[in-house]
Amino acid sequence: VQLPLPNGVNKEAVLSNISSDKDVDGFRADSLGSLAGGISEKGTITYTPCTAKAIMTLLDYYSVPVSGKKVCIIGRSTTVGMPIQLCIMKRGGSVTNCDINTVHLASFTKEADILIVAAGSPALVKGDWIKPGAVVIDVGFHVIAKNEMDFQIVGDVDPEGHHYASLMTPVPGGVGPLTVHMLLENTIEAFLKQQRKNNLTTIYD
Repeated sequence: VQLPLPNGVNKEAVLSNISSDKDVDGFRADSLGSLAGGISEKGTITYTPCTAKAIMTLLDYYSVPVSGKKVCIIGRSTTVGMPIQLCIMKRGGSVTNCDINTVHLASFTKEADILIVAAGSPALVKGDWIKPGAVVIDVGFHVIAKNEMDFQIVGDVDPEGHHYASLMTPVPGGVGPLTVHMLLENTIEAFLKQQRKNNLTTIYD
């Protein structure tokens, strides 16, 4: 299911009709429940939402410690903000969750050792909002027209942020492609689980 859905379409009704075995996006409520502490129905297969899985993979790949760190997440969506908050909390990070309407937003970002921005607002976070040496994960992707013949792709963090961060994901080419990779990984995992469930063997085992 490609979100967001058109106006008038009940998102919850659509997502609830997807079998949990096939919910490779991790959009169903029981996938969030599983992240929150395994409260999905016994025996139900759930998958970590792809963007959250991509972010955790990036942090692991670059050996970024999470436990005990101050983590600021801007964005509260059920597809990114909430899942990544749960993932970070499970790793022992101290999470502050904000959105674009948070009063004095910069005061929270400046305290963060890890800053994850999924606000849907171009260049929302300015360079001087970033704690020197922080790790910045920019989930945003926006195509901005400079004129009739030219455009610019930006994230939710001002590109100048790299002068302050120790690590910062690029836009484009950062979280987005890895999210697609995680979707394919979940899809293959779902396929193999279904094969095993039906006592079938494949060349992938």
